[in-house]
Amino acid sequence: MFLPRVLQKKRKPPSDAHPELSPCPQVTRDPNPLTNPTSLTREAEPQTKRVRIHSPDTNDEYLEQLVCGIELVFTDYAYQDDGGGAWLKKYGRVIHGESSYIHLSALLIHPSLAALKPAPTQKTLRRALQSFPSPDLEITGEGYFVRRRVSTYPLSFIPTDASTIINDDGLSFWDKRTLYVEPHLSTMCNKPAVVAWWLKKYGKLRSKWLPIQAIKTIAPSCAFVVLSGCNAKLSSSWDRWAAKKLPNNWITMTKAEHDRRTKEYLSILNTEGSGSPVQSVFWRQNNRAKENNGLVPFLDEIIFADAFPTHEHTPIMARRTTDRFSRASASLHSASSDNLTNLQERHKPLIQLVNLPLDSSENEIKTFVIGISRRTSNVEKVYYNPGDTTAIIRFTSVEDAEFATRTLGERFLKSTSISSQVEARLMTSVSRIDHAGLIDRNRDDDKNPSETTLATPNAASSIAKKPRRRRKKPKRHSIDT
Repeated sequence: MFLPRVLQKKRKPPSDAHPELSPCPQVTRDPNPLTNPTSLTREAEPQTKRVRIHSPDTNDEYLEQLVCGIELVFTDYAYQDDGGGAWLKKYGRVIHGESSYIHLSALLIHPSLAALKPAPTQKTLRRALQSFPSPDLEITGEGYFVRRRVSTYPLSFIPTDASTIINDDGLSFWDKRTLYVEPHLSTMCNKPAVVAWWLKKYGKLRSKWLPIQAIKTIAPSCAFVVLSGCNAKLSSSWDRWAAKKLPNNWITMTKAEHDRRTKEYLSILNTEGSGSPVQSVFWRQNNRAKENNGLVPFLDEIIFADAFPTHEHTPIMARRTTDRFSRASASLHSASSDNLTNLQERHKPLIQLVNLPLDSSENEIKTFVIGISRRTSNVEKVYYNPGDTTAIIRFTSVEDAEFATRTLGERFLKSTSISSQVEARLMTSVSRIDHAGLIDRNRDDDKNPSETTLATPNAASSIAKKPRRRRKKPKRHSIDT
């Protein structure tokens, strides 16, 4: 007889699956609890605003500017230019048997796009080419490679040797199609793509002037724009278009007109006496710079006091500063031994004197300064032009310049010699200037000149420190009990 295994084995009867739970003990609440009861339900926490990371501003205008910048990379002017052609050849790639493709990563470092803000990325460039396709460009490789369409290069009206064609007036093929522009924003020309976009969208350029071949930045506020097609100078519609001052009241003129005005302006500056005193001073200082091989110190920082009316009792400002010649002009010199010596001489200490009498001479100024410092070797050179009211004295050491400047503020008139008369007119106050040539704005002009000192790192001991003002202790009042 068959019996199940459960019945064959002796075992205890199975226990209940769900035993009865013991009742919970009742908790009596204190009517006066010491602490607030904790709630079993979780209270809703106040929602805090999370900072979201926004993507760069990729509106339609920004994407159109990117397309304009990419078009400037593949123009006929760029292919014929030495620098542009070398760049295209360097970054050119062969994709599916087709050459001259440029990857979008290389376009990010091109001058036409590198200065844009926000900085473009490969995704934004790809999106711009897909959203606003250009008839002159084609893309491949899932949109990450771009090149100029073979059917559009070269343009039929642009010769292959355009840069070598020069007319009877001395203008090249591209110069005849170049405009000088000054946009409404003073920093726009640092971004060639933005300039091209403004001209295409708001400039109302004629179709025969397009496409824009190049944007050559002169300064952040001005640039040359190279057009294509018809000669802008000889076009009958050029005068009408220039009179409109498009776009947004821009200043525009042809390159030939710009060159003519530049020559006229320089001829006025080079004519001494014909114009304002500032022009004559500009002429004299530039001629002195040429005579001294560009060693006249800080031409862009000198205060030309002879351009303004002076008074006999006008106090002079004796200013000591370091010779900070423009780095741009210094970079033009080659690394020869003579030029290196000249560059080292430019960093020697200087004193600038203004409001000098018109009848002063270089020897009088030098003798006067040597007499103050009592050393003949400390004055290295005097930059002075007869008739000027400004002179610059170069010293051999910072200590000599500091001593001379401090003495000029402390001396008073004691004799009637020529040098004393010059001193009486000149030296009545000294301005405080640090080692870098920065004027101390906290200087009190009503101070006694003898109390004025120089604040320089090399002359820390000469700084007159004011005694600290001690706070008075509060009086203790006795309390009547």
